[in-house]
Amino acid sequence: MSALSDLGAKLNTDLVTGGFWNGTTGNLGLDFRPPAPDVFYALYSTVSTGPDDVMGGGGMPYMVRTRIQFSARDVPYEYTTPRGKCVAAQASLTSIINTTIGGTAYYRVETDGEPFLIGRDDQERCLFVVNFTVIKQPS
Repeated sequence: MSALSDLGAKLNTDLVTGGFWNGTTGNLGLDFRPPAPDVFYALYSTVSTGPDDVMGGGGMPYMVRTRIQFSARDVPYEYTTPRGKCVAAQASLTSIINTTIGGTAYYRVETDGEPFLIGRDDQERCLFVVNFTVIKQPS
């Protein structure tokens, strides 16, 4: 599976049981965000770096650093809820340390900063994002 699929599954597992998705798993998009419904979350692939090679030869790369972005949108004019969703996603994903998900070894997920507002859409819905670096074995 891809990192997005693996981490999306983890978010669904962690955050449904924590009340994050309000009991549904259907509002998390992987590399897409439709115009409706108002409340929607997405996980995107972003620019990544090349693999880190293992010292001592031409063997397979030891790890890759994949970058992803989580975004949260809520009803018009709501500011604190989508930011809080980013904070919850941050807590879920940064708990991954030396864990295998979907058959892939994930060494660590690091946050690349605090959640931030990237703007409002034409319906006045705030869009918050938080960025991560995922350190994992090559897939």
